[in-house]
Amino acid sequence: MLETVEFFLTATAVRAIQGTDLSHMRSILTRFRLATEH
Repeated sequence: MLETVEFFLTATAVRAIQGTDLSHMRSILTRFRLATEH
């Protein structure tokens, strides 16, 4: 589980650095936060 989370965060960070639009990033982070709260 943790390995998947780390991979997900790394991939997200790489995409952000490459210029993925921020609204998309925000929706991903919101979804991730909701997933971790439950």
